[in-house]
Amino acid sequence: MRGADLVVGGTTSSEIMTREQWLKPGSTFIFAGAARACDPAGWVRMDKVVIDSWEMNMRMPVFSAMVESGLFRREQLYAEIHEVAAGQKPGRTRADERILIHTTGLVSQDVALAHYLFTRAQAEGRGIRLPAARPA
Repeated sequence: MRGADLVVGGTTSSEIMTREQWLKPGSTFIFAGAARACDPAGWVRMDKVVIDSWEMNMRMPVFSAMVESGLFRREQLYAEIHEVAAGQKPGRTRADERILIHTTGLVSQDVALAHYLFTRAQAEGRGIRLPAARPA
C-alpha cells in the first residue's frame, strides 16, 4: 500500500493491518469490516474520515471502543458517505488530502455506490481499463 493512490482493504481480522503513516499524501484508503484494519490511533491524523453511518458503526465493538476511549470523536468525522455521494459535502478538495473511508460492510450500499461511481466516471470519460484476469 505504500506509494499507492488508492488502497482497498477488507478483512475480518481484529489485528491492525495498516498504519496511517503508510498512506502517502493524496491517497484514499477504503476498507470494510473491522475498524482495526487501520490503526485506530491514526484515524485522527487523516485529513478526512468518511463512514457509512455513525449509528451503525457505534454498534460495532471495535469502533465504539475507539470512540469511548477518546481515540476518535464524532466532531472529527468529516462526513457520512451519503453526504459525499449526494454532493452535500465535497470529496477531495486538495490534491494532498489523505482520505479514510470506512464502511461496516453494508453490501447493498457498497454495490449501489460502486455502480453510481462507475457510471459517473464512464459518463465523464474518467478511469482506466484494467487488463482481464488470466486463469491460474
